[in-house]
Amino acid sequence: METKEEQPAVASAEGDTESTEGGEEVTFKVVFAKETHLITFGLNKTIAELKKHLEKELNCPAVQQKLMYKGPLNDTDTLKSKNFKKNAKVLLVGATAAQILKVAKDASTDFTKEDTKPGGPKAKEIWAEQHIHKEVLKKGVPASVALGYIPQPGDIEPLPVGQSIQPLYNRRGKLRMKINLDEGTMTIATNERQEHVHISNIQDCEAQAIEGHPGYHILGLQIGSEKSMRFFYWFPSQYVPALKALCGRY
Repeated sequence: METKEEQPAVASAEGDTESTEGGEEVTFKVVFAKETHLITFGLNKTIAELKKHLEKELNCPAVQQKLMYKGPLNDTDTLKSKNFKKNAKVLLVGATAAQILKVAKDASTDFTKEDTKPGGPKAKEIWAEQHIHKEVLKKGVPASVALGYIPQPGDIEPLPVGQSIQPLYNRRGKLRMKINLDEGTMTIATNERQEHVHISNIQDCEAQAIEGHPGYHILGLQIGSEKSMRFFYWFPSQYVPALKALCGRY
């Protein structure tokens, strides 16, 4: 932590910050991978400096971090300019070094047809071979589908926080998905209705590459007490690792 033991901290008049030899500091909460961490850091320091500090504290590489506090935080912002307060809640989206290594190790199978070969290194039930999914996939890639591509091994493309991933498809038709880190929710919406799902309520998050269509996955989410998964088709491959990390599935 960024505190000075040789000089006792003195509470400010507002009670939100502490003064040390190095300037005012504030203690706030960082929520990462469904765990809350208390962090003390200088108000005059930048978000880029905070990311380096969090890399040491949480083993999450700075380049993989996306911080949210009343909206996205830019590297050049200072904590003071963003009005950080005592016990403020900051959301961190990223991946630990161990998670990144796992992504790199699995990349050769996770994003190619080798992932879906029976008896292969990750042999499992193949969704695309099931009749219920074949009926959707046989129609081909929709003309208006969201751009999808295969990420480089080890890369974790950040989720488009605050923007919808659209269009996606389920068996009934077109829909959109939006991540709100301030509220910790995922919104799944059609033109007729929308549903807000708390991310901590997502019990399982799996994805399988669609053979013959590089850049796209079938996404399966098990939400709350539901016994079966909800399936989403033509989910962009580049967002799969970040969504799994967000849901704590790596």
